[in-house]
Amino acid sequence: MLQHPMSTRRQPNTNRPSTPYLSRSVWLTYLILFTIAIPWYWPAEIQTRWLGLPAWVVIAIATSALISIFTAWLLCRSWPDELAGQDQEGS
Repeated sequence: MLQHPMSTRRQPNTNRPSTPYLSRSVWLTYLILFTIAIPWYWPAEIQTRWLGLPAWVVIAIATSALISIFTAWLLCRSWPDELAGQDQEGS
């Protein structure tokens, strides 16, 4: 029996390496951090000052630092270790 080419299911590509840094939890964390960092939700009437700066500026700077730390942690956690590759080649 002949099958129509469009009716066949594609098999998942198992040759592709897993990328934990592209998981939904990572993207959700970025979404939350960027939502906090962008001061679009602060009412204009709020005049609270922290360290001599408007509160929204302090929160934006602190959240930006958290985004940078999270990104660095992701890269250090999932980046391939060059020394481990050299050890495997040398043995």
